[in-house]
Amino acid sequence: IILPQGFCEQPGLHDSPAQKPLVLALARAHQWKEHLEAGRFATVGALADAVGLDRAYVGRVLNLTLLAPDIVTAILDGREPSGLSLDKLLKPMPGEWGEQRLALG
Repeated sequence: IILPQGFCEQPGLHDSPAQKPLVLALARAHQWKEHLEAGRFATVGALADAVGLDRAYVGRVLNLTLLAPDIVTAILDGREPSGLSLDKLLKPMPGEWGEQRLALG
């Protein structure tokens, strides 16, 4: 997911301020995954050092790339389940998409 410059600042798009952290985390997760797959960083630890964040946090964010496509679409469209926060999204999530849907409501 690559968001255009200024995407989250456009009027009328994702008016809920709660959306911005979720959208940015998804974008960051996919960008970091791309960096790892392209070999720009050999390990998650090297990536974490480069971005100045804790390795465990980077790993949790990277797990967002495993979310069911419809969950990602709902977040990007501002239709995510009520009460979904970045904190909840970064908690351990089942790998099976149906179980993810149940876990997130």
